[in-house]
Order: sequence, then C-alpha cells, then structure tokens
Amino acid sequence: MKTLALLFLVFVVLGFTRADRKNVETLKGNWNTIVDDAYEASKNSNKPILVLFTGSDWCKPCQALEKNLFSTDEFEEWAEDKVVLLYLDNPIKTQMPKEHWVNIRKVSRKVPPNGFPSVVIVDAERESDTSYTYTEWGRVSGYDDNESFMKELNAIMDK
Repeated sequence: MKTLALLFLVFVVLGFTRADRKNVETLKGNWNTIVDDAYEASKNSNKPILVLFTGSDWCKPCQALEKNLFSTDEFEEWAEDKVVLLYLDNPIKTQMPKEHWVNIRKVSRKVPPNGFPSVVIVDAERESDTSYTYTEWGRVSGYDDNESFMKELNAIMDK
C-alpha cells in the first residue's frame, strides 16, 4: 500500500511539474516553476527572485509579455545577470493539481499580485520547511511594451 501511495505521489508531482514546464518552454532563460527551487537558486547565486504571476490561458497582456519580452535573447541575458526567474501560472481553463496551487500560495499569500501580469522582485528567507518571508524590492503590473517594462524593472534593480 505504501508503494502504491508513493507511486501516486510521484505521478502527481511529475504531472504538476510537466504542466508548468510546458508553458515556460517557449520563454528564454532558466525559469523555475517550483518556489523551493527558485529559493535555492537565489540563495546559491545571491540574486533576488523575479516572480511572474501570469494567466497563460486567459490573460492577453500576460501572453503578450511572455511572447514579446520574455521570449527574447535580450531579456534572457538581462535576467541571467540579475535575477532568478520564477513562473507562477494561474490558469482558468486548464485543470491543475492541488500541489500547483499550494506552490503558488507559498508566494501569493505574502506577496499578492495586484493584477495580471504582475512581476515582483523579492528576496526570500526560509521560515520553515514550507514557508518563506519575502522582502519586496518592487513590482511592475500590466504590460504595454518592452521598453517601458524594462525601464521599470531596471529602476527596481538600481534601487
């Protein structure tokens, strides 16, 4: 019985990871989809985390941001030098497992998005095995064009 339960858990986690990975495969850069992985990468690199709250299957500005900016070589180079990337998708049309929403709540309860898309740059500190505290550097909500979006991101990073 324990073996069966373990196998079930493995399939659920793999399915959760695969569903999120499918969305980030079109983006440039090393996007994390698991909060714990982004935290470890941030800690190891001493870089803040850029959290993207998106709605990949319903939010037109989110889709435009991902296609027009986050899929460019320029953004990939910028991000590689400055931040750890974390992709948190909030789909409406796509059924996601419970673990997906638990993962998102690790951030959104303490650093809630104010609209979609929302990009929040944070430092994270582990409180416990399942919880973090966040120090917010700044945020950019909505998307009009690459130039103004990058100008806002650079202003946050230059503080």
